[in-house]
Amino acid sequence: MKKKPAKKSNNEDTVRTNIVMEEPLVYAAQKATGIKTKTGVVHFALREVVRRHQMKELLKLRGKVKFWDGYIEEHVKPRKHSKRSV
Repeated sequence: MKKKPAKKSNNEDTVRTNIVMEEPLVYAAQKATGIKTKTGVVHFALREVVRRHQMKELLKLRGKVKFWDGYIEEHVKPRKHSKRSV
């Protein structure tokens, strides 16, 4: 029996893998995110894991970065506050 050649992706930064996933979890993730494909849900989850890790690393810097006097006024735009009805 001959093996089919693997499909080549246009993007060299991709990797092909087979994974076994909990079906109810996949469907719940698709419903929660609105993502229609299993591949899309996996990519979203991987990006989210990396994003959360980066945020944790960034939060470790809180209070350790020193700015010069006037930095905030020069470089940070004030936030526009939205009026929320309570």
